[in-house]
Amino acid sequence: MVQDNTDKNRSTAYKMLGIEALVTVLAVIVIYLLDDVETARSVAIGALAYIVPNAYFAKYVFRYSAAVSAEFAIRWFYVGEIVKIFATVLVFAMAFFWTKEMDVAALFATYIVMLVLNLWGNSILMSRSA
Repeated sequence: MVQDNTDKNRSTAYKMLGIEALVTVLAVIVIYLLDDVETARSVAIGALAYIVPNAYFAKYVFRYSAAVSAEFAIRWFYVGEIVKIFATVLVFAMAFFWTKEMDVAALFATYIVMLVLNLWGNSILMSRSA
């Protein structure tokens, strides 16, 4: 049943966002204690540049179920993707505009790590719920 899959996917997406937020908080604390404020801030911004746009994407993607209307589901998927791209660019632009000292390598490395964590985590969560 398509509705059940939508609910399962929604649950998995929000669970993954929670895991990503928890990993971010732990990583920022550890890096702050082991390195410095600048690197910890850069890690936080890099993670937020991934998490916040994905939260908006999830909000738009799960607005309509394909069981109710495939046309609306596809339309909101595309809207969600556009919002996600613009939000990502906006977070990075704001980070470079407002942050005077930043560890750029940590910023982008964290963004990439969050991307990999999301792919890996979703595959594990989806396989467990299958």
